[in-house]
Amino acid sequence: MIKPILIIQGAQWGSEGKGMVAAALCERRKVDYAVRTGAVNAGHTVYYKGKKYVNQQLPTGWVNEGTELVIGPGALINPPIFFAEMNMVREAGFTGRILVDHRAGVHLDSHSNAGKYSSKHYRIGATGKGCSFALVDRIQRNPDSMLFKDIPLRPPEPLGWQYADTVEVLNRAHDEGEQILLEGTQGTLLDLYLGPYPYTTHKQCTAAQWVVEAGLSPSLEYEVVLVARTFPIRVAGNSGPMAQEIDWPTLAREINEKLILSGREPLVAPDAIADFVTATMSFPESRYSSREVYLSEGNRDAWNACAPVVRDELGKLFEFTTVTKKLRRVARLSIEDLKHSVMVNRPAWVALTFLNYEFPEIWGMTKRTENRSMRLAKYIVDLEMELGTSVRAYTTGPYSDNFLECVGTFDPE
Repeated sequence: MIKPILIIQGAQWGSEGKGMVAAALCERRKVDYAVRTGAVNAGHTVYYKGKKYVNQQLPTGWVNEGTELVIGPGALINPPIFFAEMNMVREAGFTGRILVDHRAGVHLDSHSNAGKYSSKHYRIGATGKGCSFALVDRIQRNPDSMLFKDIPLRPPEPLGWQYADTVEVLNRAHDEGEQILLEGTQGTLLDLYLGPYPYTTHKQCTAAQWVVEAGLSPSLEYEVVLVARTFPIRVAGNSGPMAQEIDWPTLAREINEKLILSGREPLVAPDAIADFVTATMSFPESRYSSREVYLSEGNRDAWNACAPVVRDELGKLFEFTTVTKKLRRVARLSIEDLKHSVMVNRPAWVALTFLNYEFPEIWGMTKRTENRSMRLAKYIVDLEMELGTSVRAYTTGPYSDNFLECVGTFDPE
C-alpha cells in the first residue's frame, strides 16, 4: 500500500519544535527514510535516553533505529558540522545507513566568514552563519564553485555514510510502500518570497520546498503536519515584525501565577526574574553604537551580567538561538499568522507545541499521566474551529513521551 509522504512544516518563525515532532513520528510511524535538506542555520533538538542532541544537518529521525537518514540534493553541507553530527549519532547508538546525495551543495569556511563579517546579523537579525553566501555561490556556478562531493574527504567508513542517488532511492521506496518523512527547516513566516522581506531567511521554506529539494513529485500524496507553538519565538535582534510580542520576564511571571493557582511551585524563582530585569536596565540603548546592535546584544549582555545561579534559574524557561546563543524574541500566539500558514501549507493536521506554556499545570505530562481539563479541551477545539483544520497532537515538554496524540474534532461538514 502506498503511504502518504509525511512533511513536518514549521508554522511560524522557526524553532516550533519540528525536530521533536519529526523524531516522535519516526518512532511511532516506523518511518523508513527521514530526509533533511536546508542549511546549518536551523538547529533541531531531540532528547534520546535522557540526553539532549542538536542536529543542524542530520534528520532527528536517527532516534528510531529502523530509520535511514537522507541528506537530499537541496542541502548545503558544512563538512565539520556534518561529520561531528555523524559521529554524535553513531556514539548514541544509531547504526542505520546515512545517505548523502551526490548533488548536495557545500557550505565552506569562506561562506561562514562572509556571514560572520557581513552586516546582516545586525541589519536584519540573520544568524550570521553564511548560508545565503553558500547558496548564492551554488547558484552563480562560478568556475571555482563546488558541491559537497568535490571536497577532498577521506573515504566513508563502513558505519559512517555513503553517497547515493537519493532521488532514485526515495522514489523507489515510495513506490514500494515505504514510509518517508521530510523534516522541514525554519518556518513559513520566514519564507524568502512570502515573508516580510527583507526580514526573511535566504530561501523558500514552505512544505512545497522540501518536496522540491528532495527530488519528489508534487503529484504524490502528502500528509503535511504543521507544527505551531503556543508562544512563537524568533531570532534575537532587529529580525523583523512579530505580532503580539512580549518578553521572557512577562511570560515567566504569567506561568508562575498559573502554577501557583493550580497549587504547584513557581517554575522560575521570582528573584531571578527581578535580577534579570534589573540587569537589562544597566545596558540601555545609549550604551550601543546603534539600535540594531542594542537589540542584538543588549539582552545577552544583561544575561552575562547575571550570577551563574540566576542564569541557571532563568534557563528553565528563557530560550536562546541554537546557533548564535542569543536570547530569542517571544510573542503570544497570533491566530492570523497561523491562519496564513494553514492557507499556504494546507496541512492534514496541526501539532501544537509548548502547550505547557499556556497550561503550565500539564508541564511534563505523558500518556500515562494524561489528564486533560475541560478548559484545555475547549482551547484545542476553539483553535481547530478558527483554523479550519484538526489539532491531532500537542506537547507538554521536550521528551518523546511528552508528545501526546489526540483525536482532532474539526469536521468541515
